[in-house]
Amino acid sequence: MDSKLYFEDLAIGMVIEGDEVVVDRTEMLDFARRVDPQPFHLDKAAAERLSFRDVIASGAYTFALGTRAMQPIVRRLAFLPRGVGFELSFKEPVYADDRLKFRSDVAERRASRKPQRGVARMKHECLNQHGGSVMAISVVWRVATRAV
Repeated sequence: MDSKLYFEDLAIGMVIEGDEVVVDRTEMLDFARRVDPQPFHLDKAAAERLSFRDVIASGAYTFALGTRAMQPIVRRLAFLPRGVGFELSFKEPVYADDRLKFRSDVAERRASRKPQRGVARMKHECLNQHGGSVMAISVVWRVATRAV
């Protein structure tokens, strides 16, 4: 049995769960040093001056973790890699040892002019262990139909 989700399988309101990832402090700080060395990503006192309780993960690192956590969704969805667009929002800070869970909701779907594919807009969300949304992504996917 094919476990892929094709365009015909998607329904508005459908939820697909991703993985949970744990924010590793060493990895988070190493990433910040290499990619985004802002003081509030590396120094607790600098973060506290901005009203954070500790250093926070950079947006790029948060996005990378979200990408890791969404892999079960990507593997399951029969998406076509061309023509993808997205909007990204960072909503709450991410701290070391946070547990992030990724989920995706099908928000819209429509047939394409090409019969072998459809278009789906999905709302991806990365939630922390308290249920707070740390990152939201609205993505337009091109999804293969079963007739491919």
